[in-house]
Formats: sequence, structure tokens, C-alpha cells
Amino acid sequence: FDGVLEVKASGGDNFLGGEDFTHALIDLYLSKAGIKATKLDAKAKQKLYYTIEQNKRQISSNRPLVIEPFLDIKSDVVEISHDEYKSACEQLLQKVSKPIERCLRDSGLEPVEIDEIILGCVMPRADEANIARLIGLRLDLPESIPAWTVQRNCASGMQALDSCLLYTSPSPRDGLL
Repeated sequence: FDGVLEVKASGGDNFLGGEDFTHALIDLYLSKAGIKATKLDAKAKQKLYYTIEQNKRQISSNRPLVIEPFLDIKSDVVEISHDEYKSACEQLLQKVSKPIERCLRDSGLEPVEIDEIILGCVMPRADEANIARLIGLRLDLPESIPAWTVQRNCASGMQALDSCLLYTSPSPRDGLL
């Protein structure tokens, strides 16, 4: 990227990923269903993980997630709203913000110097919120800053850099987050 793109800071959290959000939903489901994880055998835990992972992709701000009983344990239908899931994931969302805040601080850029936000993220659904926009708002960046999320199952961070390079050529800008 010499002469075209200068990386002023980079960061991330290698120990934070989609599984963390799946486990948050599992904990929420178990709590609402009144099921203790310690009562589940290995086969039930595997079925629980698989079912919740599949259901996680159905979460929408428009309608609650409805999970029918699927374990060999007496339980009722469980409904989980988008707000309940978001609340269960609040600590994870804060963890996502920290590396970005650190990058912004390390870069020496002020929020007014940011021209655009391009974020690599694996597996966002088409009807989910734009993660880059949420991060920008969480960092109190102006709403006028364009923000978009690159979705690629592998190498989304590299795709974000590549998109940044392609998008800014031939007139590079200084403030891309």
C-alpha cells in the first residue's frame, strides 16, 4: 500500500467472535427456559449449541425469536426479543468497541478527521444493522460519516483493507477507520 494507503493503527480482539454471541444466546435461552446447563449431557449440549446457532441467524428487530422445545427436558416455548438479546450481549458489544477506540486513539486522528468507516465482519445477515454504523455511533462519530460493513466468511479484515484501497483510489483520503 506504499504511497497509496498509510495504516496509522490497527487492532482487534482475537478472542472475541461469533461463538461468544452464540453462548450469550444459549445462556439467555437456558435462563428463560428454566434449564440448568449442568443437567445436560454431552449430546444435549451439542444439540443445544447447534439449535441456538441456527436460531441466532433468525434474530430480527421486527419480531421475537421463537424457540420451540427441542431438548428431552420439559420446557415451554421460549420467546427472545431483539432487545433481550442485545442486552445479553452488551458486554460483548463493549469489547468490540474497545479495539476500535484504541485504533482511533493510536492513529492520532480526531473524530472530525474520519472520512469513512469500513469494517470487516463475518456473517452479518442482510436484515441486521450495519455494524460499522453502530460502531461509529457508539464512538460518537457524526452520522454524516459513511459507514459500511464488509461481509466475507474468511478474511473480512483483508477484504476491508482491499475495499479501502480500491474505494479511495485514485484520490486517497486520510481518515478511514
